[in-house]
Amino acid sequence: MKFLHLAINRGLSIHPVKPRSKEPLLNRWPEMASSDPQQIEAWQQQFPGCNFGVAASDDICILESDNVNALRDKLSRQLPATYVVQARPSRPHLYFRQTAESRAAGNLDLPGIFEFKQRNRYVVAEGSIHPEGMRYNCMVDAPIVEIPDWLVVENGLRSSYVGSSAN
Repeated sequence: MKFLHLAINRGLSIHPVKPRSKEPLLNRWPEMASSDPQQIEAWQQQFPGCNFGVAASDDICILESDNVNALRDKLSRQLPATYVVQARPSRPHLYFRQTAESRAAGNLDLPGIFEFKQRNRYVVAEGSIHPEGMRYNCMVDAPIVEIPDWLVVENGLRSSYVGSSAN
């Protein structure tokens, strides 16, 4: 599947998810997520028709918005151009490279606006099928950029910059 090879080329770790679902097929998916093409092909044979998830990792974090307009209204600046996938309107998955600030932030949910997936969480991958039948499509085919520290701070993911002398 071409989407999986594109994910691997982007440096994403993926794992199998039940078909037309968001539920992982592997109990230990955080440890088993892989970017190894042979492992991914083996999962495709083992779980025909499955979806795939992209794991947040030491290198990748994901900002999943449930309402991108509300998220934009909350921000003082425009979201940076980065790789974006979505299945339903106004509900994107924005992929970023981790920074010290994002790693320190951890996972955070602001219900109705966003879920910040920093570690041991995932989103459904491009090319997969949403439970309601829509395909997850690439909306912005851009390189995955570092998450700006301002975006982490403004979303309440961290109350101060790492290394800051402010209390």
